[in-house]
Amino acid sequence: MDGIVICLGRSRNARLRKKARQTDDPKLATRYRIILNLDEGRAVSDTAWALQVSRSTVQRVARRFKDFGEAGLADRREENGERKVDED
Repeated sequence: MDGIVICLGRSRNARLRKKARQTDDPKLATRYRIILNLDEGRAVSDTAWALQVSRSTVQRVARRFKDFGEAGLADRREENGERKVDED
């Protein structure tokens, strides 16, 4: 799966770059940057090395993006239930 190809187009690429810069969530920004790197033609291993993530993370993010589009980049833990530890 090292030959993942993402083709965003100019306007979509610009929109994702803007969202990557504006988000307060560093993990979401990394997922955006993964897609942007793959769009530039970088290999999975090069993208993983550049962003200091595992190759499996790059592959998983790319697969979710291909399947679900931009919605696939969102953190999927929002419905994990109540937090077990609170401020107290």
